[in-house]
Amino acid sequence: MPKDLGIVTIHGMGDTTRNYADKLKRELKKELPTDHRRRIHIESIYFQDVLQKNQNDVFKRMLNKELEWTKLRKFVLFGFSDAAAFERKAHLKGSVYEQIQHKVLHGLDNTFDALESSAKPVLIVAHSLGCHVISNYIYDSQKTKPRIGVWRDGQRHGEVAGSARDRFRHMRSLRGMFTTGCNIPIFVAALPRDRITPIKKPNADFKWLNYYDDDDALGWPLEPLSQPYRALVKDVRINVGGGFFGHVFLSWNPLSHSAYWTDSEFVGSLARHVKSMLN
Repeated sequence: MPKDLGIVTIHGMGDTTRNYADKLKRELKKELPTDHRRRIHIESIYFQDVLQKNQNDVFKRMLNKELEWTKLRKFVLFGFSDAAAFERKAHLKGSVYEQIQHKVLHGLDNTFDALESSAKPVLIVAHSLGCHVISNYIYDSQKTKPRIGVWRDGQRHGEVAGSARDRFRHMRSLRGMFTTGCNIPIFVAALPRDRITPIKKPNADFKWLNYYDDDDALGWPLEPLSQPYRALVKDVRINVGGGFFGHVFLSWNPLSHSAYWTDSEFVGSLARHVKSMLN
């Protein structure tokens, strides 16, 4: 049976495993009635393997020296090298930028196959660097003649322009984007304000909700970036972890950056949007 709603997740920076979205899936399904669980397809895009071998090699070499804070150092090494590598020489064919966009394209194809339609709604749930990755993918797909990424030189990857799969790959049925711990401001901060422009709305029903925690130095609001961002995105401030003990153990330290997807406020908001699209 074809599914009625596609949820596409994409992870952030750092040493990430393929099952990164398992906790989110589990928490989300707790909030949904049985019928709704059967009608959704959840696709997890994984791009860390494009980068991880070289990062592991470097980290192992570093361990030949006596170092403190090795776990934090590993997070910083993997995370910031992810960000640095993503856009480095993006114009070259076969670049890391292009390889990661191919991962996005493959995940969207899997979602299209599960829905069997380009008209059914899709939600994106992205975290950290993944927010920038998916934003760039959509931005490139909306350009007439992109010069980087999978759409360079008018490529269609075996599909006729305007076909159902082609429209789906170009995110025409994207109804919502949920970003958490988003670090897009880090990538655009050096640009003049009039050049800081977001994606265009794929359709009239599209909504972009950006969740951030004041104590997460790697997660930022997006509305202050520029007037076009303010018109498109709604920032949602949350306290990751929730409650007194959640605040003590997750806030005020880097752990808050990785805890959005199990936060009850975020999961509850996502579940409400899923229900509204399936009712």
